[in-house]
Amino acid sequence: MTSYFSYLGLQPSPEQLVQRFGLELDKLMTLDLNLTGRPSYLYSRERNMSREASSTAFAQLLLKSIAPNDVAILVTGWPVRSMIDISIGEADGPIGAAAIARALHLTIGALSLAMAPAPLAAQVAAAFRSAGATIIDFDAFRRLVKGQERLFGVAVVGLDIDRDLSDYFAKLLQDLEPKAVIAIEHYGFSAEGKAYHATGHLVEPGIALTHSLFDQAMAKGLICGSCVDNPNEAGTSRLHDARVKHPPMRNDFANLLVGSSANNAAFALCAALAGLSATPTAAFPGSLDEAGIAATLAHGAIDPFSGTADPSFGVDTVERPYHAWIADLMGRLAKGYCAAAAINSNP
Repeated sequence: MTSYFSYLGLQPSPEQLVQRFGLELDKLMTLDLNLTGRPSYLYSRERNMSREASSTAFAQLLLKSIAPNDVAILVTGWPVRSMIDISIGEADGPIGAAAIARALHLTIGALSLAMAPAPLAAQVAAAFRSAGATIIDFDAFRRLVKGQERLFGVAVVGLDIDRDLSDYFAKLLQDLEPKAVIAIEHYGFSAEGKAYHATGHLVEPGIALTHSLFDQAMAKGLICGSCVDNPNEAGTSRLHDARVKHPPMRNDFANLLVGSSANNAAFALCAALAGLSATPTAAFPGSLDEAGIAATLAHGAIDPFSGTADPSFGVDTVERPYHAWIADLMGRLAKGYCAAAAINSNP
Protein backbone atom coordinates (compact mmCIF):
# COMPACT_ATOMS: atom_id res chain seq x y z
CA MET A 1 0.00 0.00 0.00
CA THR A 2 3.00 2.33 -0.03
CA SER A 3 1.96 3.43 -3.54
CA TYR A 4 -0.99 5.29 -1.98
CA PHE A 5 1.29 8.25 -1.26
CA SER A 6 4.26 7.44 -3.49
CA TYR A 7 3.44 9.63 -6.51
CA LEU A 8 5.61 12.77 -6.35
CA GLY A 9 6.82 11.62 -2.93
CA LEU A 10 3.92 13.27 -1.11
CA GLN A 11 3.64 10.93 1.86
CA PRO A 12 2.86 13.25 4.79
CA SER A 13 3.54 13.09 8.49
CA PRO A 14 0.41 12.48 10.61
CA GLU A 15 0.27 16.20 11.39
CA GLN A 16 0.58 17.13 7.73
CA LEU A 17 -2.19 14.70 6.82
CA VAL A 18 -4.53 16.30 9.37
CA GLN A 19 -3.69 19.72 7.94
CA ARG A 20 -4.29 18.45 4.41
CA PHE A 21 -7.68 17.10 5.49
CA GLY A 22 -8.58 20.32 7.26
CA LEU A 23 -7.65 22.59 4.38
CA GLU A 24 -9.81 20.56 1.98
CA LEU A 25 -12.74 20.79 4.40
CA ASP A 26 -12.14 24.53 4.74
CA LYS A 27 -12.27 24.85 0.94
CA LEU A 28 -15.65 23.15 0.86
CA MET A 29 -17.13 25.16 3.71
CA THR A 30 -16.16 28.39 1.94
CA LEU A 31 -17.16 27.23 -1.56
CA ASP A 32 -18.39 30.43 -3.22
CA LEU A 33 -20.86 29.25 -5.85
CA ASN A 34 -22.21 32.78 -6.30
CA LEU A 35 -18.74 34.38 -6.61
CA THR A 36 -19.48 37.04 -4.01
CA GLY A 37 -15.97 36.97 -2.59
CA ARG A 38 -17.36 37.14 0.94
CA PRO A 39 -16.54 33.61 2.22
CA SER A 40 -12.93 33.67 1.05
CA TYR A 41 -12.41 37.22 2.28
CA LEU A 42 -13.71 36.51 5.78
CA TYR A 43 -11.90 33.18 5.88
CA SER A 44 -8.62 34.88 4.96
CA ARG A 45 -9.09 37.31 7.85
CA GLU A 46 -9.63 34.37 10.20
CA ARG A 47 -6.67 32.41 8.80
CA ASN A 48 -4.37 35.34 9.50
CA MET A 49 -4.84 34.45 13.18
CA SER A 50 -3.66 30.84 12.78
CA ARG A 51 -1.64 28.64 10.48
CA GLU A 52 -3.88 25.66 11.19
CA ALA A 53 -6.92 24.67 9.17
CA SER A 54 -9.95 26.00 11.03
CA SER A 55 -12.18 22.91 10.86
CA THR A 56 -9.70 20.33 12.11
CA ALA A 57 -8.20 22.65 14.75
CA PHE A 58 -11.62 23.15 16.35
CA ALA A 59 -12.44 19.44 16.07
CA GLN A 60 -9.16 18.43 17.71
CA LEU A 61 -9.86 20.77 20.62
CA LEU A 62 -13.33 19.31 21.15
CA LEU A 63 -12.12 15.71 20.92
CA LYS A 64 -9.35 16.44 23.43
CA SER A 65 -11.50 18.40 25.89
CA ILE A 66 -14.91 16.72 25.95
CA ALA A 67 -15.71 13.32 27.46
CA PRO A 68 -18.80 11.09 27.32
CA ASN A 69 -21.84 12.71 28.99
CA ASP A 70 -20.17 16.11 29.03
CA VAL A 71 -22.49 18.89 27.92
CA ALA A 72 -22.15 21.29 25.00
CA ILE A 73 -24.54 24.24 24.75
CA LEU A 74 -25.50 25.03 21.16
CA VAL A 75 -27.08 28.43 20.52
CA THR A 76 -28.91 29.21 17.28
CA GLY A 77 -31.89 31.05 15.86
CA TRP A 78 -32.23 34.36 14.03
CA PRO A 79 -35.56 36.16 13.48
CA VAL A 80 -35.15 37.20 9.86
CA ARG A 81 -38.44 39.17 9.60
CA SER A 82 -38.76 40.38 13.19
CA MET A 83 -40.56 43.61 12.30
CA ILE A 84 -43.34 41.48 10.79
CA ASP A 85 -43.36 38.40 13.02
CA ILE A 86 -40.71 37.39 15.55
CA SER A 87 -41.38 33.70 14.92
CA ILE A 88 -40.06 33.77 11.33
CA GLY A 89 -36.59 32.20 11.32
CA GLU A 90 -34.39 30.49 8.75
CA ALA A 91 -32.89 27.07 8.04
CA ASP A 92 -29.31 28.31 8.32
CA GLY A 93 -28.27 27.69 11.92
CA PRO A 94 -30.75 25.15 13.33
CA ILE A 95 -29.62 22.43 10.91
CA GLY A 96 -25.95 23.12 11.61
CA ALA A 97 -26.60 22.97 15.35
CA ALA A 98 -28.37 19.63 14.94
CA ALA A 99 -25.48 18.33 12.85
CA ILE A 100 -22.93 19.25 15.55
CA ALA A 101 -25.04 17.65 18.28
CA ARG A 102 -25.27 14.47 16.20
CA ALA A 103 -21.51 14.41 15.58
CA LEU A 104 -20.70 14.99 19.26
CA HIS A 105 -23.04 12.15 20.20
CA LEU A 106 -21.64 9.69 17.64
CA THR A 107 -17.95 10.48 18.17
CA ILE A 108 -17.68 11.24 21.88
CA GLY A 109 -21.00 10.38 23.48
CA ALA A 110 -21.36 14.02 24.52
CA LEU A 111 -24.74 15.61 25.19
CA SER A 112 -26.11 18.80 23.67
CA LEU A 113 -28.45 21.39 25.09
CA ALA A 114 -29.90 23.56 22.34
CA MET A 115 -30.99 27.13 22.94
CA ALA A 116 -32.92 29.52 20.74
CA PRO A 117 -35.25 32.49 21.15
CA ALA A 118 -38.58 31.05 22.30
CA PRO A 119 -40.50 32.06 19.14
CA LEU A 120 -38.01 30.03 17.05
CA ALA A 121 -37.72 26.99 19.33
CA ALA A 122 -40.19 24.86 17.35
CA GLN A 123 -38.13 25.31 14.18
CA VAL A 124 -34.96 24.36 16.03
CA ALA A 125 -36.60 21.28 17.56
CA ALA A 126 -37.80 20.24 14.10
CA ALA A 127 -34.24 20.47 12.76
CA PHE A 128 -32.95 18.28 15.58
CA ARG A 129 -35.67 15.69 15.09
CA SER A 130 -34.87 15.52 11.39
CA ALA A 131 -31.23 14.77 12.33
CA GLY A 132 -32.27 11.80 14.47
CA ALA A 133 -32.49 13.41 17.91
CA THR A 134 -35.12 12.60 20.51
CA ILE A 135 -36.39 15.85 21.99
CA ILE A 136 -36.67 15.63 25.78
CA ASP A 137 -37.56 18.18 28.42
CA PHE A 138 -34.96 19.82 30.64
CA ASP A 139 -35.56 17.54 33.65
CA ALA A 140 -35.13 14.47 31.46
CA PHE A 141 -31.95 16.02 30.04
CA ARG A 142 -30.51 16.40 33.53
CA ARG A 143 -31.26 12.73 34.20
CA LEU A 144 -29.56 11.81 30.93
CA VAL A 145 -26.45 13.77 31.95
CA LYS A 146 -26.26 11.87 35.24
CA GLY A 147 -27.09 8.44 33.81
CA GLN A 148 -25.38 5.86 31.63
CA GLU A 149 -28.05 5.34 28.95
CA ARG A 150 -26.97 5.94 25.37
CA LEU A 151 -29.46 8.30 23.79
CA PHE A 152 -29.20 11.07 21.24
CA GLY A 153 -31.44 13.12 23.47
CA VAL A 154 -31.52 16.90 23.17
CA ALA A 155 -33.38 19.47 25.24
CA VAL A 156 -34.38 22.55 23.26
CA VAL A 157 -34.71 25.56 25.54
CA GLY A 158 -36.82 28.43 24.26
CA LEU A 159 -35.27 31.56 25.77
CA ASP A 160 -37.42 34.43 26.91
CA ILE A 161 -37.02 37.40 24.62
CA ASP A 162 -36.18 41.04 25.27
CA ARG A 163 -35.28 40.58 28.94
CA ASP A 164 -32.13 40.13 31.00
CA LEU A 165 -31.12 36.47 31.28
CA SER A 166 -27.86 36.91 33.22
CA ASP A 167 -29.00 35.16 36.39
CA TYR A 168 -30.58 32.31 34.43
CA PHE A 169 -27.35 31.67 32.51
CA ALA A 170 -25.23 31.88 35.67
CA LYS A 171 -27.33 29.17 37.32
CA LEU A 172 -27.35 27.04 34.17
CA LEU A 173 -23.57 27.13 33.83
CA GLN A 174 -23.19 26.26 37.50
CA ASP A 175 -25.65 23.36 37.35
CA LEU A 176 -24.66 21.73 34.05
CA GLU A 177 -20.94 22.59 34.00
CA PRO A 178 -20.80 22.51 30.18
CA LYS A 179 -17.46 22.18 28.44
CA ALA A 180 -18.34 24.21 25.35
CA VAL A 181 -20.70 26.93 24.17
CA ILE A 182 -21.05 27.06 20.39
CA ALA A 183 -23.14 29.52 18.38
CA ILE A 184 -24.39 28.58 14.93
CA GLU A 185 -25.83 31.46 12.88
CA HIS A 186 -26.72 33.43 15.96
CA TYR A 187 -26.51 37.18 16.29
CA GLY A 188 -23.70 38.80 18.20
CA PHE A 189 -23.99 41.94 20.27
CA SER A 190 -22.08 45.20 20.03
CA ALA A 191 -20.49 46.85 23.05
CA GLU A 192 -23.78 48.74 23.48
CA GLY A 193 -25.72 45.46 23.67
CA LYS A 194 -27.29 45.76 20.21
CA ALA A 195 -27.70 43.03 17.60
CA TYR A 196 -27.62 43.81 13.88
CA HIS A 197 -28.65 42.33 10.57
CA ALA A 198 -25.99 42.40 7.84
CA THR A 199 -27.89 45.38 6.38
CA GLY A 200 -26.96 47.39 9.47
CA HIS A 201 -30.54 47.43 10.75
CA LEU A 202 -31.15 46.42 14.35
CA VAL A 203 -32.47 42.95 15.09
CA GLU A 204 -35.58 43.91 17.02
CA PRO A 205 -37.93 43.12 18.57
CA GLY A 206 -37.93 39.50 19.64
CA ILE A 207 -34.32 38.67 20.48
CA ALA A 208 -32.95 36.59 23.31
CA LEU A 209 -30.28 38.53 25.19
CA THR A 210 -27.67 35.79 24.94
CA HIS A 211 -24.61 38.03 25.27
CA SER A 212 -24.46 37.34 29.01
CA LEU A 213 -24.17 33.59 28.29
CA PHE A 214 -21.17 34.16 26.04
CA ASP A 215 -19.63 36.69 28.45
CA GLN A 216 -19.92 34.27 31.38
CA ALA A 217 -18.71 31.27 29.36
CA MET A 218 -15.61 33.16 28.27
CA ALA A 219 -14.95 34.34 31.83
CA LYS A 220 -15.08 30.70 32.99
CA GLY A 221 -12.60 29.64 30.32
CA LEU A 222 -15.05 27.39 28.50
CA ILE A 223 -14.52 26.46 24.88
CA CYS A 224 -16.37 29.14 22.91
CA GLY A 225 -16.88 28.85 19.18
CA SER A 226 -19.08 30.06 16.38
CA CYS A 227 -20.08 28.85 12.93
CA VAL A 228 -20.69 32.00 10.91
CA ASP A 229 -21.07 33.54 7.48
CA ASN A 230 -21.00 37.24 8.43
CA PRO A 231 -19.20 39.40 11.03
CA ASN A 232 -22.46 40.35 12.77
CA GLU A 233 -22.61 36.98 14.54
CA ALA A 234 -21.55 35.88 18.00
CA GLY A 235 -17.80 35.92 18.63
CA THR A 236 -16.76 37.62 15.38
CA SER A 237 -15.09 40.80 16.65
CA ARG A 238 -11.85 40.13 14.77
CA LEU A 239 -13.67 39.71 11.45
CA HIS A 240 -15.03 43.25 11.55
CA ASP A 241 -13.79 45.93 9.21
CA ALA A 242 -14.83 49.46 8.33
CA ARG A 243 -16.81 48.39 5.27
CA VAL A 244 -19.58 46.59 7.17
CA LYS A 245 -22.73 48.48 8.13
CA HIS A 246 -22.73 47.83 11.88
CA PRO A 247 -20.37 48.15 14.87
CA PRO A 248 -18.02 45.30 15.81
CA MET A 249 -19.34 42.52 17.99
CA ARG A 250 -18.30 42.60 21.64
CA ASN A 251 -16.84 39.07 21.83
CA ASP A 252 -13.99 37.42 19.97
CA PHE A 253 -14.21 33.63 20.22
CA ALA A 254 -11.01 31.62 19.93
CA ASN A 255 -12.72 29.18 17.56
CA LEU A 256 -14.40 30.62 14.47
CA LEU A 257 -15.48 28.62 11.44
CA VAL A 258 -16.36 30.85 8.48
CA GLY A 259 -18.48 29.32 5.74
CA SER A 260 -20.50 30.29 2.72
CA SER A 261 -23.34 29.45 5.10
CA ALA A 262 -23.14 28.84 8.82
CA ASN A 263 -24.49 25.35 8.18
CA ASN A 264 -21.59 24.61 5.82
CA ALA A 265 -19.18 25.67 8.56
CA ALA A 266 -20.95 23.36 11.00
CA PHE A 267 -20.89 20.48 8.50
CA ALA A 268 -17.12 20.95 8.11
CA LEU A 269 -16.72 20.66 11.87
CA CYS A 270 -18.81 17.47 11.85
CA ALA A 271 -16.72 15.94 9.06
CA ALA A 272 -13.53 16.87 10.92
CA LEU A 273 -14.84 15.21 14.08
CA ALA A 274 -15.84 12.18 12.02
CA GLY A 275 -12.47 11.76 10.35
CA LEU A 276 -10.25 12.48 13.33
CA SER A 277 -12.22 10.07 15.53
CA ALA A 278 -12.38 7.39 12.79
CA THR A 279 -16.19 7.56 12.92
CA PRO A 280 -17.10 8.45 9.32
CA THR A 281 -20.84 8.04 9.97
CA ALA A 282 -20.67 11.16 12.17
CA ALA A 283 -20.29 13.36 9.08
CA PHE A 284 -23.60 15.00 8.23
CA PRO A 285 -25.12 13.51 5.06
CA GLY A 286 -26.83 15.56 2.41
CA SER A 287 -30.05 13.61 2.89
CA LEU A 288 -30.32 14.93 6.46
CA ASP A 289 -29.52 18.45 5.26
CA GLU A 290 -32.47 18.31 2.87
CA ALA A 291 -34.68 16.79 5.58
CA GLY A 292 -33.69 19.60 7.94
CA ILE A 293 -34.52 22.29 5.41
CA ALA A 294 -37.97 20.81 4.83
CA ALA A 295 -38.59 20.40 8.57
CA THR A 296 -37.61 23.93 9.59
CA LEU A 297 -39.61 25.51 6.77
CA ALA A 298 -42.63 23.41 7.74
CA HIS A 299 -42.42 24.93 11.24
CA GLY A 300 -42.32 28.58 10.20
CA ALA A 301 -38.86 29.27 8.82
CA ILE A 302 -38.25 30.85 5.41
CA ASP A 303 -35.46 31.32 2.93
CA PRO A 304 -34.66 34.96 3.74
CA PHE A 305 -33.43 35.78 0.24
CA SER A 306 -36.49 34.67 -1.73
CA GLY A 307 -38.85 35.31 1.18
CA THR A 308 -40.51 31.94 0.57
CA ALA A 309 -40.86 28.66 2.43
CA ASP A 310 -39.96 26.71 -0.71
CA PRO A 311 -37.30 24.10 0.16
CA SER A 312 -35.96 24.09 -3.40
CA PHE A 313 -34.22 27.40 -2.61
CA GLY A 314 -31.93 25.53 -0.20
CA VAL A 315 -29.85 27.62 2.21
CA ASP A 316 -28.44 31.11 1.68
CA THR A 317 -28.92 31.13 -2.11
CA VAL A 318 -27.32 27.70 -2.60
CA GLU A 319 -30.26 25.78 -3.99
CA ARG A 320 -31.23 22.17 -3.64
CA PRO A 321 -29.45 19.84 -4.28
CA TYR A 322 -26.12 21.69 -4.30
CA HIS A 323 -26.10 22.55 -0.59
CA ALA A 324 -26.64 18.88 0.24
CA TRP A 325 -23.88 17.86 -2.15
CA ILE A 326 -21.40 19.99 -0.23
CA ALA A 327 -22.31 18.08 2.94
CA ASP A 328 -21.85 14.78 1.11
CA LEU A 329 -18.45 15.83 -0.23
CA MET A 330 -17.34 16.66 3.30
CA GLY A 331 -18.46 13.21 4.40
CA ARG A 332 -16.46 11.67 1.56
CA LEU A 333 -13.41 13.63 2.72
CA ALA A 334 -13.85 12.19 6.20
CA LYS A 335 -13.84 8.68 4.73
CA GLY A 336 -10.80 9.55 2.65
CA TYR A 337 -8.97 10.79 5.72
CA CYS A 338 -9.80 7.62 7.67
CA ALA A 339 -8.39 5.47 4.87
CA ALA A 340 -5.31 7.61 4.34
CA ALA A 341 -4.56 7.80 8.08
CA ALA A 342 -4.80 4.03 8.42
CA ILE A 343 -2.45 3.46 5.48
CA ASN A 344 -0.08 6.19 6.60
CA SER A 345 0.29 4.58 10.03
CA ASN A 346 1.08 1.15 8.48
CA PRO A 347 3.22 1.88 5.39
